[in-house]
Amino acid sequence: MNDSVSFFIALGIVFLVLRWLLGSGGDDNARAAGARMQRPMNIVRQEHVATIQAMFPDIPEASIRADLARTGSPAVTSDNVLRNGGTLPPPPATQAEQRAEVASGSTVIADGANRGRQGTATPGVLGAGAVGATSSGVSLNATQSPLATRLRVSKAIDSAPLPAPPPKIWETDSEKRADILRKRKEFMLMEARKKYQERQSEAKAEPNRSALTETDTPIPSVKLFETATTFAFLDIGPLSEGHALVVPKFHAEKMHQLPDEFLADSMPVAKKIATALGADNYNVLQNNGRLAHQEVPHVHFHVIPKPSTDKGLIIEWPAQNADVEKLKDLAKSLKF
Repeated sequence: MNDSVSFFIALGIVFLVLRWLLGSGGDDNARAAGARMQRPMNIVRQEHVATIQAMFPDIPEASIRADLARTGSPAVTSDNVLRNGGTLPPPPATQAEQRAEVASGSTVIADGANRGRQGTATPGVLGAGAVGATSSGVSLNATQSPLATRLRVSKAIDSAPLPAPPPKIWETDSEKRADILRKRKEFMLMEARKKYQERQSEAKAEPNRSALTETDTPIPSVKLFETATTFAFLDIGPLSEGHALVVPKFHAEKMHQLPDEFLADSMPVAKKIATALGADNYNVLQNNGRLAHQEVPHVHFHVIPKPSTDKGLIIEWPAQNADVEKLKDLAKSLKF
């Protein structure tokens, strides 16, 4: 009997100790999670939100507010937008709401448009009745933004070069300080828009950098060599055995329209082909324009072995007499 009582007492003590240990660990985890959730967030000012929306009108206001709450700085948030390719991730707390908005998007936009027509938009923020409603029911672009209007920034700056930044000096006169502050805000807005436009231009140009492979070629081809920027294959209408074509993977009709990084790789590839063919005599030919015998409107280089006088490239060279003084004048007139 005494053994049974001792056993149950010991079992109860072990249970209490385990519960205390496990409960303490759980409380610590809960406190740690609570501390993370209660991490102090920055106060989001409406003029900061308007600044970011003026520069990046396609980003939802909720995403902008969430990033500003983390960074506390419009400049850092602008850098985050540019780093992410012109967008911001949606805030975790509103992902479910955004999925619901997708299902009832037409209702949200229609309701926002009615509010915009009725003039009930919040001061400092345009209603969704403007063109280009966002998922948050707010539409802003660079010309409609109250910040851009207040700072007198127009679309004309998009094509104009970026001016020099305002000097970082301290003025004793309050009006001069306010003027410098306004100019610095204008410069920050213009600089961010320039960066955004550059990113957009690069994104639009990216489809031109499509890789050329054998499956992409509309006619049969035999690949010889390929790099990240160049594709080489045998010509199906050769002038001699081993006649090859070197084609940059960027669509440009003429050589001067080709970016340097693609042009720089073409000659090393042509060299490799000439070396592999073991040709002692060969021509490297590149034509630009119909009068110069260009048949295909895409930059390409011919590597044509010349094994004999009747095979390979056969050309006439109608040389003309040149006046040395005229050559000097021509050289002076050229601008590089």
